[in-house]
Amino acid sequence: MSRKRNRGNGEGSIFKRQDGGPWYVTWYGADGKRKERCTKTTDKGTAALILADKLADVALRREGVIDARQEAVITEAGKPIETHLADFQAAMDARQASARHIKSTLFLIREVCKVGAFKTPSEISADTMNRIIGDMKAEGKSARTVQARVVAMKAFTRWLADHGKLSHDPLRSVKRPSVKADRRKCRRMLLPAEWPYLRAATLTAGLRDGMNPLERVALYAVAIQTGLRQNELRSITKADLFLAGDKPYVRCRAANTKNRQEARQYIQADLAAELRAIVANKTPAALVFTMPDEFHVADMLRADLAAARQQWLDEVKHDAEARAKRVESDFLASENHEGEIIDFHALRHSCGSWLALQGVHPNVIKTVMRHSTITLTMDTYGHLLPDQHAEAVGGMSAMMTGETALAATGTGGRRENFTTAVDTAVGMPDSAKQCDERVADEGEADMRQTLEIPRETASSQAKDGNASCRARTYDPLIKSQLLYQLS
Repeated sequence: MSRKRNRGNGEGSIFKRQDGGPWYVTWYGADGKRKERCTKTTDKGTAALILADKLADVALRREGVIDARQEAVITEAGKPIETHLADFQAAMDARQASARHIKSTLFLIREVCKVGAFKTPSEISADTMNRIIGDMKAEGKSARTVQARVVAMKAFTRWLADHGKLSHDPLRSVKRPSVKADRRKCRRMLLPAEWPYLRAATLTAGLRDGMNPLERVALYAVAIQTGLRQNELRSITKADLFLAGDKPYVRCRAANTKNRQEARQYIQADLAAELRAIVANKTPAALVFTMPDEFHVADMLRADLAAARQQWLDEVKHDAEARAKRVESDFLASENHEGEIIDFHALRHSCGSWLALQGVHPNVIKTVMRHSTITLTMDTYGHLLPDQHAEAVGGMSAMMTGETALAATGTGGRRENFTTAVDTAVGMPDSAKQCDERVADEGEADMRQTLEIPRETASSQAKDGNASCRARTYDPLIKSQLLYQLS
């Protein structure tokens, strides 16, 4: 008959597996599971102390003195940062971040950790990060450069805190520098008058960076008309072109856009015809544009821009005075006298700028540019929108001088027989106009009537024949109640 083994009473046990070997200890943990450890000592007294320490730890956990979750956080915070970066990379992959963004973010985090001597997450502190920011500024680094590193580190520490690797976000109080206060690179838009020259010069030039003239002209035009970014344009295939119909458009798939939302950008019919010719012999999966790498695509644009400027200068090569004026001009220059430059991203900037110059509503510009907030749109292109402030304030003068009036409520006085600016803006119902005409025909209204107690009678309502023209519904019961309260 087998002997039933009773569960320990909490004191644990000490035993040896073989003579001369180390002592082993067994006990039941706070989770009720049996645990066994080798003490790595042949001294029974030392093994007993180890067992006592284990039992004391179990007692503290059962009483809630030791928080298992907090202990897990402490354990995670003591692991090497590289271990956490592998998990952070997996999290960004799961969020479908682009490979370029992941690579850049990890590079910046490693760079900051190396400068700050952060080996484990527990060593990251706001004070050290602020000192790093100060040192970068002292070295002459731009606000955008500093901001990129701050944003990467704050994203990492926020992820550590959210996933139980740290008890709190140590960089929560760290502020990223303002890019507006220290902008080193300012882009200018391509002027509408410059585009015909750029197009003509590009078409007459030969092969450049692996792209023929027709492809380059179409690329520049698509960038301006759609506002798509360089990497977004680079991902477009023939299957993403919808060129039939009255409203042709270019699609950029969600996996390739910055905000991870599919973009549908409309283009002009003449550009659609050019794109049809370019992709006529390509397969649906083939890329529309065989663009050079990101470091040379701007050089390609500047080379075509320089050729366009040269042709513009050659137009007056026989007139020395006119040529001298053109040489001093910023027209078709890759960098103007204010230090503003044209690179490939400037074509996207031109898209929003041209829309603003046409007086397009800011919300429409926001939609085309795919901005996250209207604030970003207004900060970028608001200065180009037509100024309507003076006209709006000027329109108040007529109201202040009594030359115009707000729409009458129908409860006092008569309405002059003219249409106000407010009527024009919001539209005046036909019934209201009929009421105005009727009141004017009846002559002087009784000014003794008040807003609280209309003096119309049932007979006058029947005489009017149209109750919809009244601002307030006539009800004898309401009138009687008001008279009762006033009596």
